[in-house]
Amino acid sequence: MNRAYQNLEQRKFIQTVQGKGTFVADVQEGEKKQVADASLHQAFRAAIEMSFRLQNDPEQTRQTFEQILAEMLQERRRGG
Repeated sequence: MNRAYQNLEQRKFIQTVQGKGTFVADVQEGEKKQVADASLHQAFRAAIEMSFRLQNDPEQTRQTFEQILAEMLQERRRGG
């Protein structure tokens, strides 16, 4: 847990004040987008790695992704 806090402090996302606590730092909008994009990239990468570990080929992986995307878009259109 300490490592996570240290990582967040190093990246200037939180600020710790001795005797007062830990606070969320002001983060610029561009930096928020950059972190969000990196998180998304990491999540997609992990999903693709799992697909390959399950011995799916790239085309099967692509088809699965497209199927899930289509399902989710349909759910959003229905308000779900």
